[in-house]
Amino acid sequence: MPAGSPADQPFSVGDAFGWGWAKFQQNVGPIMIAVLVYLAIILVIEVVAFAVLRGALISSPTVTIDPNTGAITSTGGSGFFAGMLVNATSNLLFTIFFAFLQAGVIRGALMLANGERLEVGHMFNFDKFGTIIVAAILVGVASFLGIFLCFVGSIVVWFFTPFYLFFIIDKDQGAWESIKSSISLVSSNFGQVFLLLLGVIAAFIVGAILCGIGLLVTAPVALLALTYGYRRLQNEPVAA
Repeated sequence: MPAGSPADQPFSVGDAFGWGWAKFQQNVGPIMIAVLVYLAIILVIEVVAFAVLRGALISSPTVTIDPNTGAITSTGGSGFFAGMLVNATSNLLFTIFFAFLQAGVIRGALMLANGERLEVGHMFNFDKFGTIIVAAILVGVASFLGIFLCFVGSIVVWFFTPFYLFFIIDKDQGAWESIKSSISLVSSNFGQVFLLLLGVIAAFIVGAILCGIGLLVTAPVALLALTYGYRRLQNEPVAA
């Protein structure tokens, strides 16, 4: 990998993941600690939220027999749409809370891209808390609605909004402005972003195959690669 990535250097997906892997190795301690803390919080919230939603919206089929007449009656339970509602709502909550994990790692990744020293505390800075949660809700709602379009809508939302948190943290943009900026950046670099996101998907698949534990490595590396792409696709330099 070259000593630096100046603004005039062509973007390469291979360079993005090479930079991401190198930075992960150099800062594995702070990154892993931050990811584990965020994941623990998200796991607890998701388990509790899913249990509450399922208890409130899902009921099991029941069958009763009248002891006097022998008549059998049954109820069909909550049905397909209630199950879809639970899954969609759970997905919305996950999108919102996962945004904070992403934002923490992205904050650290941007510091590395600037050539700054990374410490654990840097990834727990919540100075843009309000903007992040509003933007995450907007993206989450769009993804929520996309589930009812056979999940195609959710895929489209994911494809065009991989950089909205970067614009909030790096450019101090508002929630809606950051989403529009992400859509614009993807639209202007469709082919390159497509290849980059294929690499991100591959990283997550590899991590999932390794009993899910591999995601502790592949997910941060993927976010670091996205950081490289975010900077280079705007012709901005990335520190070696």
